[in-house]
Amino acid sequence: MAMTRWHGPHGSVEGQLREAGHCHIFHENSLQVSESDLSGLPATWCVESGNYSCVELACGHSFHVSALAWHCVHRDMRCPMCRRGQVGQISVDSLPENVRKAFCRRLEDADVDTEDEGIELVESDGSVGVSDLESDTEPIAYEDYVTLERLLRMVVEVRSGAHEVFVYESPVRLDDSVDTMRAAMSWSHDTSHSMRCFRVQQSFTRHMCSKIASRACCSAHPVFVKFSLIHPLFRCGVESLCVELSTSRESAIELVCCGACHTAPLTVGKLHVNHASRMLRLALEPSMLVSLWHQGL
Repeated sequence: MAMTRWHGPHGSVEGQLREAGHCHIFHENSLQVSESDLSGLPATWCVESGNYSCVELACGHSFHVSALAWHCVHRDMRCPMCRRGQVGQISVDSLPENVRKAFCRRLEDADVDTEDEGIELVESDGSVGVSDLESDTEPIAYEDYVTLERLLRMVVEVRSGAHEVFVYESPVRLDDSVDTMRAAMSWSHDTSHSMRCFRVQQSFTRHMCSKIASRACCSAHPVFVKFSLIHPLFRCGVESLCVELSTSRESAIELVCCGACHTAPLTVGKLHVNHASRMLRLALEPSMLVSLWHQGL
């Protein structure tokens, strides 16, 4: 097996390339991950006359090679699962020459996405205001908001019976698709807030819906699902009720914050799950996110 080593200003990350293996980012075999899932990054790498789609780190966790490389280029070179490794980002120049252009284009697209986000979020003083819940605190600067927003993750627990539990996790990213924008506008009207559209990984929704459908067919027990929104600064849980989902219709679910920080549940966002089209649409209230981040700072 070939080895690969990527490096940056403050360290490096090394792994063993494999033709295929389980990806802990997409929760499926690396050969099933497409360029569409990877936003244009290569589905396989040609290294030393071999074609590889998986890389295994020294800690034992394996990932799709492009997914891990993007994580190391854009976020951190530590393992996404156990956080072992060195802090910092790798340089695109340390990747194999035949994949660098794709990563450079992806970085350019990420920069454009960040600029587009600023059109809606930046106020006249370059900051994002908070709701009345936190009106006595300093506003979070837009740059800090974008950084904090990138740490949002969605977790879903699929339960069938007393002991059978399946857990899936995905990053949460901004979504400007027409359908999701239309849904968020509708939800904003219902809640009197200005909600912001987000998406999860396609493989996350695909696996979740497949698992729910398969358990509904072969299990005598009803299938229940619970969604959670997690972030390093959240002091209180942001989650849905544990609900029984129908595989034949679209389900609307609220994400609420409750616990010691508040006297009553507060709606942070809403999501719609459509099993037939395997679609999950999510909208979150920015001022609520800022309020929760302030509590953890």
